Amino acid sequence: MASSRYGRMKLSAEKQALLQRLLQQQGLTAQTEQKSIQREQTVPLSFAQQRVWFLHQIEPTSSNFHMLTGLRLLGDLHVDALEASLNEMIRRHDILRTTFPVVHGSPVQHIGPAYTLKLEPVVLVNLSEQEQKQEIIRTIRKDKQKPFHLESGPLLRVYLFATRENEHILFLSLHHIIADAWSMGILSQELSQLYDAFVNERPSPLPPLAVQYADFVQWQQERVQGERGNAQLHYWLQRLSDSPAPLALPTDHPRHARQGYSGHTFSFTLDAALHEKLIALCQREGVTLVMLMLAAFQVLLSRYTGQEDIAVGLPVSNRTRTDFEPLIGNFVNTVVIRADLKENPTFRTILQRVKADALDAYSNQDIPFERVVEALRPVRDPGRTVLFQVLFSLQNAYREQELTGLVCLPFEVEDNAFYGE
Repeated sequence: MASSRYGRMKLSAEKQALLQRLLQQQGLTAQTEQKSIQREQTVPLSFAQQRVWFLHQIEPTSSNFHMLTGLRLLGDLHVDALEASLNEMIRRHDILRTTFPVVHGSPVQHIGPAYTLKLEPVVLVNLSEQEQKQEIIRTIRKDKQKPFHLESGPLLRVYLFATRENEHILFLSLHHIIADAWSMGILSQELSQLYDAFVNERPSPLPPLAVQYADFVQWQQERVQGERGNAQLHYWLQRLSDSPAPLALPTDHPRHARQGYSGHTFSFTLDAALHEKLIALCQREGVTLVMLMLAAFQVLLSRYTGQEDIAVGLPVSNRTRTDFEPLIGNFVNTVVIRADLKENPTFRTILQRVKADALDAYSNQDIPFERVVEALRPVRDPGRTVLFQVLFSLQNAYREQELTGLVCLPFEVEDNAFYGE
């Protein structure tokens, strides 16, 4: 059986076999593995968590790992139901109760008991609109400046502002060591389902989780050991041993000797007609939208740099088992996709090369990026990242928040700008 969010669809035996073979080629499983790996008293960190933990030790006051999401809620908000929904998610997901103490010189995961989060709205009703904006910006900036304490937690903070009689602003702030972009979608979906149930005085509709994040960590460590892990590492050593020269993007200022984090965001919109044409092209060429956009992006980088071997980092969800999909946690890994543009190939040729490279990368995504770097031992430059200098990410899993009886609008505070009008 193959399932979708629209229900279950029967496949013939031949199609089931083909689906299973295609999934296996990409390192995936079609069925949920029933056996939950037993956790021991001390749970190690996943490879992604090790990376974040290490960087946090270098810059403990940095806000680079703060994951902040905001919503404007219009309508009659039931604060008690919202509070109960958040507490049910804390009870349901071990990772939301996890801290990271150091034991015998190494960080470990400590899963604490369920705790009760008290949601107390900050009442701003009597302030002018400008004063409300200033107060919200001040609070969120304060959150960014307030470091998360990985050893003691909590690593989830919630802010609720009452701005008008039937209007609230909700912010969730998490540390990246316990969540990734996929996790934010799970938070959104579960919050919607739980709030709907609790507003209508029904029990939680969510099924028990088959495994927890700690089970993934145990599984991951076994996965990268032995023959399979060696084969995947060998693939990356072959693919990246002759990594291209760093991207020489033209800039209007000299490059700093060390990396910084003072970049900005530039946003633009592609119209619906162009999007439809891109989807049609994907269907004709047998590629995904990620592959198409990545190929176009690499061609663009080649035009700007004059280089013909373009390496770009691509984040992957790393949830290669179906029972990992509903879990909150930091699963993400990074793979490197190279585009060979020598001898001026057609874009269709480039696209098919990127497709082949991406499929191979997906099949070898279990090996953490850091282990690949350790094995390759590239020359280090404090002003650049190793193996790739540009990261490409297509965020195409956006899900609009829905809460019963409320209109939910995205709400963002970034630098000096105030969004949400």
